[in-house]
Amino acid sequence: MNIHRETAPPVLPVKDIHWIQPEEIRFPNGNKMYLVRDDALDAIRLDILFPGGAWDEPKPLVCHTTIDTLREGTPSRDAATIAEIFDYYGSYINTYSTRDYAGISLYALTRYAREVLEILEDIVYNPVFPDKEIQTYLKKQQQSFLIESEKVTYQSMSAFLEEVFGPSHPYGRRILPAHYDEITSEDLKAFHLESLLGNTCYFILAGNVTDPLIKDIQKRFGKESNCRKSSERQITSSFPVVAHAVKRHVPRDKAVQSAITVGKRTITRNHEDFPALSFVNMILGGYFGSRLMKNIREEKGYTYGIYSVIQPLRYDAHFSIRTETGTEVCRPALEEIYRELRRLKEQPPTEEEINLVKNYLMGSLLQSLDGALARADMIKRLTTTDTPLNYPERFANAIHTITPEKIRIITEKYFDPDSFIEVVAGSC
Repeated sequence: MNIHRETAPPVLPVKDIHWIQPEEIRFPNGNKMYLVRDDALDAIRLDILFPGGAWDEPKPLVCHTTIDTLREGTPSRDAATIAEIFDYYGSYINTYSTRDYAGISLYALTRYAREVLEILEDIVYNPVFPDKEIQTYLKKQQQSFLIESEKVTYQSMSAFLEEVFGPSHPYGRRILPAHYDEITSEDLKAFHLESLLGNTCYFILAGNVTDPLIKDIQKRFGKESNCRKSSERQITSSFPVVAHAVKRHVPRDKAVQSAITVGKRTITRNHEDFPALSFVNMILGGYFGSRLMKNIREEKGYTYGIYSVIQPLRYDAHFSIRTETGTEVCRPALEEIYRELRRLKEQPPTEEEINLVKNYLMGSLLQSLDGALARADMIKRLTTTDTPLNYPERFANAIHTITPEKIRIITEKYFDPDSFIEVVAGSC
């Protein structure tokens, strides 16, 4: 067989995707579980998602601290015992939180999943939040935060969200070092009872799923006594959204680099324009071959990387262009960012550029659906932003059928440079 290494293989467009929607099971208490089966795996991952996040917090950081310290002990097991049992069975758990939800993931071998489910049930429903361990945890978190908050990237993004949503909004509220000193074990106990257990939650079970395992999860997490509300909680934003353009400088005199964030409030995944917006964003700065990257990194050499990102949240969304530059080229980099925004209107993408982005987006979509855990991650992204589960099919169809005229309309509608908020942390 002759291989011509000088000739690249042909690029074949993705014509269709095969998105198999998950099986759905409703528990008696209103909780819902999605199943993603893959018998080839010898393991499972169980995600438990608690809606609410920062929207439910009586104080900043309470949600994150509550979910992250569930494993610090229960009435029958201390933290060391819990850790030893998970290690013995080759399992582990991971906790996380966002502004919209909190979550806990269990990774386990299928043959030992039922053994560790008992421990998971115990830490979800019976945490004691021991005061000494909680205070130690908060001190460590505070020290890590003090280091992170000095970085210009953090300063720029925090100020940007504050400008977009307002300082009192859950999406724009800034974390301060003092917030770590204000949290008590009683705050965590109350939040756990009223918000985590008080809301309908979602379960996503992926991997080698067996019927006995499903029944065991239903038995442990579907009891009426474990959920005080049988209907999903609806949260309506009463916060005014900041709609004006602004330029803000966060001075960091000793910084050798400046962090730039330019962007605005935008639409969520449920908006009909979102797939097309994602397409135009990809052209501008969504991947390594984007216009921003070619200009500001490759041609000008102002930065190691620059990207534009759409962040869809549950109740809102924001778009941002982000980069770090040397302080001496911060102003020229900003000028080039605005030049590329104007060029979107002045120089529409060529047919070659459109086809390249189509192939990239469809390939990325296929990658995000490859395997049980990847499909579970997609379900997680959709459920936590209240997006219908047929979204991958709708997205693929919109990308397939996008036209130059649609791209022009989206560019005019969402990428007006005069509507953008600009935040620079550092010297510029």
